[in-house]
Amino acid sequence: MNQTYLQRTMRRLVGVAAVTLMLGAGTAYAKNLNVYTWIQVNAPVETVWGEIGGFCDVTKVLPIVVDCVMTSGKGVGSIRYLTFEDGMKLDEPMADQGPSHYTYIMSKGFLTDARYRSTVRVYPATDPGTSVVEWLGQIDADAFEDGGAEMAETLRGIYQMGLDNIKKMFE
Repeated sequence: MNQTYLQRTMRRLVGVAAVTLMLGAGTAYAKNLNVYTWIQVNAPVETVWGEIGGFCDVTKVLPIVVDCVMTSGKGVGSIRYLTFEDGMKLDEPMADQGPSHYTYIMSKGFLTDARYRSTVRVYPATDPGTSVVEWLGQIDADAFEDGGAEMAETLRGIYQMGLDNIKKMFE
């Protein structure tokens, strides 16, 4: 194994641990289930975030989301109203935002009772001119009869679809 691979692996592990701790704050009585996906992209952070960092840019990366309408301003506290191809509608307020990440919750939709929370983040990879895009989420496992295993796999599939589409944008 080369040093670059080890550095990336350690960076990911530290990042996952930090996010897990961050997402777990304030939910001490819930049994949290975390879903984590990532992909390396052949473009710098600024370029990637410029394409996908808008709160309604989700329509660019997830073809199952056919419409996104923003109200209530920009940044933390703003709400995006999503419509999916099957007609399902979700309301997702932004809970946190930084230079190349945002976190949102679901205030109306199928995961409201599971206290769904998700973060999209882009940061520099160790290879010059490349980035890592992470999509991670958290649900309360106790909200599901199977402990959330099936929903976690569904979320992982949705996140991976989005990440694969992001990668295609920069190939």
